[in-house]
Amino acid sequence: MPSIEISTEELKKLTEMAAMAEWVMTAREKEDQANRKPYLSVLQKVYRKAFEYGFTDLVEHIEDIDEFITPECWKKDSPSGVFIREFEDDLFHQMFISKMVERDLKGQKFNNFTEEFEVRSKLIEKYEKELKSLF
Repeated sequence: MPSIEISTEELKKLTEMAAMAEWVMTAREKEDQANRKPYLSVLQKVYRKAFEYGFTDLVEHIEDIDEFITPECWKKDSPSGVFIREFEDDLFHQMFISKMVERDLKGQKFNNFTEEFEVRSKLIEKYEKELKSLF
């Protein structure tokens, strides 16, 4: 059976990373969850091990269904919470800028790739500056 030797601190980091992975997999609810089950099963193993090692500040055990959750990892000021919020903010800004640029370019014709690239780059820069001034 494969095994990995990690320190206690590394197990804590792995638990936080597992919580971030779970967030990515479950952020959008879809009807077909079957393809996620094997991954969620591995996450539960990580959480169980963290719980057994006493990381009750990160992992809680729900006894009646014998599953583990990581509510502390979702808090805004936790290390994984900070990564998640940064990702959400960056993704939102990138998607917003992309949609604005596509809107502004709709119907425009360009002579070549370089011309389109230059116009697109200027619009991206414009919207990045605007968003930075707001946030």
